[in-house]
Amino acid sequence: MILTDDEKAMLDGDRGAVVATAMRLLVRYGDVLGADRFVDTDNVCGANVFGPKQSSVLGTTDPDALFSEFSLDSAEVLPIPPVLAHSCQLIGPMDTRRPEVQRLAD
Repeated sequence: MILTDDEKAMLDGDRGAVVATAMRLLVRYGDVLGADRFVDTDNVCGANVFGPKQSSVLGTTDPDALFSEFSLDSAEVLPIPPVLAHSCQLIGPMDTRRPEVQRLAD
């Protein structure tokens, strides 16, 4: 893939480990799909659902561990970063007994 200087910097870790890990995954996707470059966008969606099934696979309810494994394809636990683009969650259950898991409570 042809990357811009900014994309190369992100891939090289200039914005931290979690961004570099995400960029490695995006480059892998792009390579598999035969993409020449990324499309500049400020509108992204996700469908991450980290419930009991995913927790049982990893043996943890830690949101960072679940995000790292299932969203970044990374065994290294990385902190969930703040989003930098307009972002929507397409699917997501509400845990009314443990809202802190989804960071809905202080």
